[in-house]
Amino acid sequence: LFTCSTDPYSTNSAMSTNQNHPITVTIVVTAVSTALAMTIATRVYHSRYKKSEDDDDDEHAKLKAMIPPKSIFEFEEMAMKKLAPLSKRYFQYFSDQAVTATTCRTFYNSIRLLPSILQGDVSNIDTTLDIFGETLDIPVLIAPSACHALACAEGEVATARGAGAAGVGYCYNFSLSSRLYTDVVQEPGVKWLHMYMFEERDMVQAMIETALSCEDCFSAIILTCDHPHRRVQGRMMPYFMQAEYPFSDLNQPFFPNQAAAGSDKTTLKQLLDPLYMEQMLRDGGNAGGTNSYTLSWEDVRWIQTLVNGKDGKKRKKKIPIVAKGILSADDARKAMEVGVDAIVVSNHGGRQCDFAVPAIEALPVVAAAVQGKIPIFVDSGVRSSADIVRALCLGASGVMLGRPPLWALACEGSEGLERMLTVLKEDLKDDMRSLGVTSISQLGMKCLFPPDQERIAEIVSACGEKLT
Repeated sequence: LFTCSTDPYSTNSAMSTNQNHPITVTIVVTAVSTALAMTIATRVYHSRYKKSEDDDDDEHAKLKAMIPPKSIFEFEEMAMKKLAPLSKRYFQYFSDQAVTATTCRTFYNSIRLLPSILQGDVSNIDTTLDIFGETLDIPVLIAPSACHALACAEGEVATARGAGAAGVGYCYNFSLSSRLYTDVVQEPGVKWLHMYMFEERDMVQAMIETALSCEDCFSAIILTCDHPHRRVQGRMMPYFMQAEYPFSDLNQPFFPNQAAAGSDKTTLKQLLDPLYMEQMLRDGGNAGGTNSYTLSWEDVRWIQTLVNGKDGKKRKKKIPIVAKGILSADDARKAMEVGVDAIVVSNHGGRQCDFAVPAIEALPVVAAAVQGKIPIFVDSGVRSSADIVRALCLGASGVMLGRPPLWALACEGSEGLERMLTVLKEDLKDDMRSLGVTSISQLGMKCLFPPDQERIAEIVSACGEKLT
């Protein structure tokens, strides 16, 4: 603008030097005024309106913080802000690149439901599941996991209370519980006893007998079968040794149930002593039990005999045995041959073997092999009521939740867990209403989008099985 203006004092000016040049002055004044106005407007916007937008964002964040989390994803978001570094590290541990965990969610998200409208009265929805003589309000159990005190002070006691209040089952990790079993069983609700098949058989036997001394407290025993190595222990133990613990707990057993059973009595003080731990490992010991490199179906048979006797009549009421960690049709058939009473299709939440098949993708293959002869559960990646629906459509009797309960505990203890599970139940009912079904027994492949039905049938067929 200034370059193009005429210089009134130039002898080369096209205009006479004896004339005034109001056009040039007007252009210059207009340009300066415009620039000044834009600067003032920008400053006013940033000082008033932009500040207002920032205030709105802050207000939104405050309002969000005031509203308790409901969905599993909301609980996860809040828990990541509340959990201590060790707790977060332990709960969020994945093997290698976490591909297995990621692909579980990817496969869930690829399965599309097919709503059915105007199906009449869907006011009464039956979400209950009868399993081993017990009834769950929804087809959900809390999967076995360790050290719940890393999520909240009450630990497994809070887990049992929240699950029981919501009508959900709880697989209690007896070996690696941070709270004594006698306190946990006081809370009402359906409970399964979870056990690892450690190398130390005398330890396993002592713990099972100790747990079952509480008559009628556990309606089944669930065995982790996909843990033939010590990767998680090796990776995570150094973090436990660096953690901060209440001084009053230093002389308490790190695993109180093992101490109660007369086996491992390692205290927190010893756990935090590098010299003690180094010597223990050099002597072949391992805090909390040693995962076996020689796991076989014979270990399952041994526990069956230990619990129910060779003829299965050791007790007035037989205790069912559940095998967790099945991902193939062959392993499912073998489990049935051995005589297990239910199986869990699981890749251990992506903690054991990365690049393993997603549990939800393996589910229809396993279901085709089982053909309804025993109940099937699935875990790894379940994050919503829609995931429960899709799992049941693919042949599951129910699902297990691993990390989500820990997130709820970290946020609000047992009350948070109860609310998360209660919301899950109501969402499940609404999903079923959208599909036009009133009972979980009515969920099946017909509730899925036809192209996805075909894709799943192809997966099952490629594995040598056939959908029933």
